[in-house]
Amino acid sequence: MPILYPVAAGTILLCDDDTGFRPPEMVKRRPVVVVSPRLPHRDGLATVVPLSTTAPREPVP
Repeated sequence: MPILYPVAAGTILLCDDDTGFRPPEMVKRRPVVVVSPRLPHRDGLATVVPLSTTAPREPVP
């Protein structure tokens, strides 16, 4: 389901990538954070970064 309103940077959303993607792409629901500011005349566009809910196998600095 698309977002029907402008979303502020820093907002955490739940993104469902089940539709339109196939493995080996991400095909599950996961939290994302919006990193782009609201763009003039582009309310339907936002840049998001997925957040991991599991710890890494090998921590790196």
